[in-house]
Amino acid sequence: MYEPIRDSGRDTTSSLVSVPSATGGWNTRDAIANMPPTDAVVMDNWMPRESCVALREGYRKIDMPVDAALDPKEIGTIMPYTVQRVEGDPPVKDDITCVILAGNNKLWKWHPQEAAANLSDITPTAAEATIKTNKWNYVIYKKNLIMTRGGSTPLLFEENAAGTTPRATKMQINTDAATVEGTVHDYDVDMVAIYRGRMYISAIGCLGFFYTEAGKLPGATALSYNDLSYTFTHGGSVELIANWSKTGAEGLDNYLIVVTTMGEVGVFSGDDPVSTAPNATWKMEGLFHIPKVIHGSNAVRVGGDLILITEEGYIGLGDMLNANFINTDNALSDKINVAVKDLLRNTEFPHWNQTFYLHENLLIVNVPANSVKPVTETHQHVLNLSTGAWCRFTGLNATCFGEFNSKLYFAKTGGGLYEMFSGSSDDGEAIKGYVQQAYSNFGSPKIKMFKNADILSSHNLSLQISLNFFVDFKRGFPNAKASMISVAPLWNISHWDAVGWDVAATARLVPIAIEADAGIFGSIGIAVETNMKNIEWYATILTMSIAK
Repeated sequence: MYEPIRDSGRDTTSSLVSVPSATGGWNTRDAIANMPPTDAVVMDNWMPRESCVALREGYRKIDMPVDAALDPKEIGTIMPYTVQRVEGDPPVKDDITCVILAGNNKLWKWHPQEAAANLSDITPTAAEATIKTNKWNYVIYKKNLIMTRGGSTPLLFEENAAGTTPRATKMQINTDAATVEGTVHDYDVDMVAIYRGRMYISAIGCLGFFYTEAGKLPGATALSYNDLSYTFTHGGSVELIANWSKTGAEGLDNYLIVVTTMGEVGVFSGDDPVSTAPNATWKMEGLFHIPKVIHGSNAVRVGGDLILITEEGYIGLGDMLNANFINTDNALSDKINVAVKDLLRNTEFPHWNQTFYLHENLLIVNVPANSVKPVTETHQHVLNLSTGAWCRFTGLNATCFGEFNSKLYFAKTGGGLYEMFSGSSDDGEAIKGYVQQAYSNFGSPKIKMFKNADILSSHNLSLQISLNFFVDFKRGFPNAKASMISVAPLWNISHWDAVGWDVAATARLVPIAIEADAGIFGSIGIAVETNMKNIEWYATILTMSIAK
């Protein structure tokens, strides 16, 4: 891990030691003394990659019409709508693409690739639908964007290929089927999953689900109802319903997942829940218990897994169901679960949601900045799915995210729509990045005097870097003054190739003097506040004297 370069002196040995950057990511699980040296106790707006850590890119505000009547205000859901043209459709466009925004208890259609003036109000009339939310669950089925949330009228939206802008309409749902819970109204409909050509529908207060005929939308005909009160033994109601594709020994298997408010999970397979034919395939594959899902949060599919936000952290359903018992060590968020669980106490936070950003292979979980109520600031827990390393984003104050045409958008608390990973600043403000690495004895158990840190980093222009160097676990009280210095001229780093770093051509050494007490252990901290982009940190070269 560390490479001594040269030794000299009598009472002390002067050494240069190369320390890789915090590619292991954010760690709140392990004790400071036991943490791997490539992990970080703080990692804000620095993203761990395979061979370096990189400052995240900024964001820019999307211009909206100045007409107050066309102002979505605070947006609660960003719903991408993409329908591919098929044979027989009017030959107007190859694809129908737009984004539906939910804000101010209304719905808005927006084309990111076109002018902001193209924002259109598609809210159904008050006589047709009651909307009491900006937080929608949504799926696309048979070219319809289906939007549901308990307490509001379920809605459909289908873009007109001819280019006109229709309004969203009420989705006709007949729930006259008998339920043990009594009468179920259309505004009780909460979530929809598409499984093997049918719509499966959950409703507030029901321990069961409605479903349609294969290939059909709900209509005047009463929906069938599957009562699960005899299946789930802990009561409650359905919290979440989803389609889960799992890679098994015989290939890709497809299941319907039903999660209750009590943490029970039913895994179902087959085509028709009430078929009595001899060749009926519907069956329950298993009944499991997991930590309770945070109410109102969403599930996202990542590869062959389904990610849930639960009271015990962020879990991959496949990993949890394959375990013999509930063990939070199996949680996807295991490495940062101390921080996660503290925030999960704020279950009333209205913006618990997560997004899989395929273009960068990131899982982004929107969280409150702290457990204080009411929430005025949000952060994001971000997982690099390529390396399994976590970091935290600050400065966004996001309510929700949505990916469209490989670009990531988010909405802010208080209003505004933004494009993420766009530009070198946070809408004109400097990006603030801070990472504090784990403590290490740098390969020697002896007392050391730390003298200098050369930051091996890559950036195109002059950059101000602040160094916080802590000694012997005195975290929070820096033993070195924060030093600000511009980059040195390009340094010949060819002999570092043997260490295995994939170093950019713009790599430089930034020398910073360390003013710190003598000690055995040290922790390297790097902070920047900048309007630049493409900033990467590879390693730190420490100069120190070691007692003989």
